[in-house]
Amino acid sequence: MTTVSCRPRAVWGLMSMLSAWGAGLPQVAAQSVSDAAQLRAPFTLSVEAVVEVPTSRILPESDLARTGGLSGVAYDAVGKRWLAIADSRKVLRAYAFDFVVDASGFHARPLGAHEIVRGPSSQVGGVLDFEGITVLPDGRIILSSEGDLRTDDISNPALVEIGRDFSVRFEIPVRDRYLPRLSGVPQRGVRDNAAFESLTSTPDGQRLFTGVEEPLRQDDEIPAFGRGARGRIAELVRDGERFVPGREFIYPLEPLRAPASIDARVGNTGLVDLLAIDEHTLLALERGFVRGRDRETGATRNFNDVRIFRVSVDGADDVSGVESLHDEVLLRPVTKELLLALDDVRPRPGTLPADNENFEAISIGPRLPDGSASVIILSDDNFSPTQHSYAMLLRVTPRP
Repeated sequence: MTTVSCRPRAVWGLMSMLSAWGAGLPQVAAQSVSDAAQLRAPFTLSVEAVVEVPTSRILPESDLARTGGLSGVAYDAVGKRWLAIADSRKVLRAYAFDFVVDASGFHARPLGAHEIVRGPSSQVGGVLDFEGITVLPDGRIILSSEGDLRTDDISNPALVEIGRDFSVRFEIPVRDRYLPRLSGVPQRGVRDNAAFESLTSTPDGQRLFTGVEEPLRQDDEIPAFGRGARGRIAELVRDGERFVPGREFIYPLEPLRAPASIDARVGNTGLVDLLAIDEHTLLALERGFVRGRDRETGATRNFNDVRIFRVSVDGADDVSGVESLHDEVLLRPVTKELLLALDDVRPRPGTLPADNENFEAISIGPRLPDGSASVIILSDDNFSPTQHSYAMLLRVTPRP
């Protein structure tokens, strides 16, 4: 299959580092997955390289099955590959990838595609709109679905386990507060297309974490320019072979923002993915989208505001018993530390456009040649001819 890669500018440092190691660098070392323990100590993130992901069809029986819609990604230690989930309700599928750093640069190599099907014993009904993915150490695959609130036949958001054969097995229960309650217009629960966008598991496989992209209707209004909002992160704890609801935490969503060069007209922002470092610490990927007019040219511009935060639940209040956050002003949220804002990265790495892309998936990445840990983020092209799928490699640098 075609591998699309780029040699980033020298400022990104990858090629000079690889040259020092030599062209005979063993690929196995470069491809081994970083231990999440390297991320427990304080660190910084910097952009190492970016490549465009090939979009050739890898399920040839369907025109809808080209690589794209990359909305979640996780490393599969059993299969020794990464699995990415496609955000598509028409053909449910996951892609297998190998992300490689070798003497010629950073590569995103599609290994194949797997259609996700409902087996005869599946008890999961309704519309499935997969957005997040995690793979447990034993190889179990769990997906998050936003459901569908746009039709008369409401499909609730859900966490779903699938088998290694990519057949839907069963649903993992979540608390009723997340499920929309209807009285003409939904009054409670998740907002349409802003539900369980994120999903991760701790390295020991004992906990899942998911978060709502935008606040629950009973918790807060959606973020606006100059005003953030209060979302939720939910923990699910392993109980035998199943997971049950655990603690919940307030997650402060950042205000919507746009560059000064754009006269912003509409936009949204929210939590789009999580990466668990341990049971206390997460990386959170937030993505804002703004559409407006360029102040100089008057042309329509779209801007994606992509930020990664280090999040700690230590000291945060457990709000699993709180039905509405609206009037709970004294509750302590999680703490957040900004690690990287792509809009601050200049010049742009590789072929990444000036207004970024729709990055909404995060995972542990391949080990770098000098032994450093890495993180990868993927962009969702929404299967649009005007957008692209990118894989971005981020270096993890310990700090004092």
